[in-house]
Amino acid sequence: MASFYGRMRKAASKLLGKFGEKITIQRIVQGEYDPETGEYGAEETLEWEPYALKTSISLNDIDGTRIEAGDMVLLVSMENQTSKPEIGDFVIFPNGETWKIIQPMPVEPASETVLLKAVIRKG
Repeated sequence: MASFYGRMRKAASKLLGKFGEKITIQRIVQGEYDPETGEYGAEETLEWEPYALKTSISLNDIDGTRIEAGDMVLLVSMENQTSKPEIGDFVIFPNGETWKIIQPMPVEPASETVLLKAVIRKG
């Protein structure tokens, strides 16, 4: 039997699929360090494509240091996702716009991830 929060994750995913759009999240991972050569291996790009919805930030939350004018909030479906977005990951929208995750804030009641809310910045 699915948990209450598991059902909430499915409901959030269904709503984000209906009202949001499929995005691409990219993470650049540094290659392994080789102590013999003193160099790092080639970078690797990890990608996954959840549904998400971009929305505005409340003006009361803009403080000019951590959250700036122009920042947005991204709600990301975590249904069937194996990785959570992190600070510095890139968000690419279907129209080609690229944003960067500034602050991920997982919604995790009872240690179960229902969805991810993140502050994103263009560029």
